[in-house]
Amino acid sequence: MASDSDNEMENSMEEDIDSDLDDVELQKAFKEGRLKPGLNIEQKSKRPLINNKEALTAKYAEIYLDLPWVERLDCTNTPLLVNEADLPTKDDETLADNDFKREMLFYRQAQATVLEAIPRLKAENLATKRPDDYYAQMAKSDEHMKRIREYLVNRKSDIEKREKLRKLREQRLYGKKVQQEVLLKRQEDKTKLLKTMKKVRKGKIQKKIIITNLVLSISI
Repeated sequence: MASDSDNEMENSMEEDIDSDLDDVELQKAFKEGRLKPGLNIEQKSKRPLINNKEALTAKYAEIYLDLPWVERLDCTNTPLLVNEADLPTKDDETLADNDFKREMLFYRQAQATVLEAIPRLKAENLATKRPDDYYAQMAKSDEHMKRIREYLVNRKSDIEKREKLRKLREQRLYGKKVQQEVLLKRQEDKTKLLKTMKKVRKGKIQKKIIITNLVLSISI
């Protein structure tokens, strides 16, 4: 039996032979001018587009159900264009390049469908509006709706709690700010009062000196 080293040697020799063959093929292609500058990637052939109208028409006839329009409620119409502003203005502009105009055409087409379908439904004596006393069966069970209601109530209470805490924090911050402003105002008032008292005291001393000088001058 061959050892693992012999198998590895045979595999490496086969890989070298394959790479040499690839190099030979590349050199041959380069000489023939089939290689172009840049990356040479093998291009897969695209699948041809097939538009077999006969097969599509036959399949449509096979699956078509001859039902009255009331059972199908299909409408095929063009958009209801109010003005030319809904259409592309430039020759090279398409609806794929303008989201607003594309959505507007969808809206106009829905309008045209309503204008066509409502009269036909009324002609068939079919109601187009929900009665005032109409009650539909709930898709969710009462237990499920109860859990949803509890979840919504809990979420609402959590939001209210967070809002209250936020307001309390704001009030505390505002209270601290007001307290600091009051302390600063008191400090300023105290400083002004001390300055005023110093000025008054200084004025009294000056008055005493003037009076003393007058008395001395008179006595002399």
